[in-house]
Amino acid sequence: MKTTPDADTFTVSATLGGAAIATTGTQSGTHTVTPTPLGTVNYWIGLVMSAQQAGGGPNTVRSLNANVEVNTNVVTVNPTV
Repeated sequence: MKTTPDADTFTVSATLGGAAIATTGTQSGTHTVTPTPLGTVNYWIGLVMSAQQAGGGPNTVRSLNANVEVNTNVVTVNPTV
């Protein structure tokens, strides 16, 4: 997405840093922009080694504290932009 000098105006592109997509006609209504996450995401499978529960009475918060051990290879993925 490339921004323009006006804070209420923006353009979009099909690729990161690419040319703006031309739109035609009168635009109206609400337009929402959702940014693509940056950085990497790590995926793995964990094994709960121990857990302690606290609370949980009527109308109270129940808390679960757990120790998790990584039980697989860690796979690092770059988000698609």
